[in-house]
Amino acid sequence: MSLREVHHHVGGFYRGHDLGAGAEVHLDDALGGGESHQPEGPGLHLDVAGHLSVARGGATGYSGLYVAIIPAARLRYDLAARLDLYGEVGLGFFVLRTSLDNNLGSDTQVGAVLRFPIGLRYALSSGVDLVFEPAGLSIYFNSSGNKFHYSLLAGILVEI
Repeated sequence: MSLREVHHHVGGFYRGHDLGAGAEVHLDDALGGGESHQPEGPGLHLDVAGHLSVARGGATGYSGLYVAIIPAARLRYDLAARLDLYGEVGLGFFVLRTSLDNNLGSDTQVGAVLRFPIGLRYALSSGVDLVFEPAGLSIYFNSSGNKFHYSLLAGILVEI
């Protein structure tokens, strides 16, 4: 299994702050820092978000498992009453384990991942949203060399 395989978006989390006209967001509330940011305009929100990705796959003779946990900062804009456009920047880690059948060998890669997705979010109910990310760029850093990965995904975002 390679990093180019499609990922299954298992879920997500976020904690948000509204960026109404004239409001400030203090990152010590959201991210543990001491800075604040001025909003760009009405309808903007700054969220602490996250991405959990799990993929299983393989082909004849081998199988693989991929897991990534990526905390992120998300900036989103209200398009309609229940529809938002968002962009994220996230930094986390991944584990990729591949195994040959009949115990002939295995390999485990561990490294950092930098993720830049853009997507739409539709509120299904309070705390549960449907997300669609038509553009997601991930950059993987590990001892096997750096790799780029583009993803398109859809999933459920759950507020915790």
